[in-house]
Amino acid sequence: MQIPTIQIADIVLPGGKSILELDVPADEKLRRFGEATIAVILDYPDHVWVFMHERRTLTDEVGNRFRQQRRTYEDQLASILDEGRTAGLFEFEDLRLTVLAWFGLHNYTYQWLRREGRL
Repeated sequence: MQIPTIQIADIVLPGGKSILELDVPADEKLRRFGEATIAVILDYPDHVWVFMHERRTLTDEVGNRFRQQRRTYEDQLASILDEGRTAGLFEFEDLRLTVLAWFGLHNYTYQWLRREGRL
């Protein structure tokens, strides 16, 4: 059985990689990365729900693969944030905390964001 979160990771990782390769300022990369993350949440709300509620139950090879993919996606964001900080576009002290905060803001939009709704 294919785990839905793996399918989502298979979508977001290439998208993140292509954003990193763009020749645009880091603030534009960050905007596009956010839009891509939200698009996946809108396109696969049920899969995101499963991920948010069941991800810690993934074990063995599937769990290890998922954790590696999650780290890669977090590293993609960290790269954009660090690039922006170096360019003077972003100001923050703790890169890891900033990555976690950014994902916290985006990942939980599945609870309230709907294409057809007011939000």
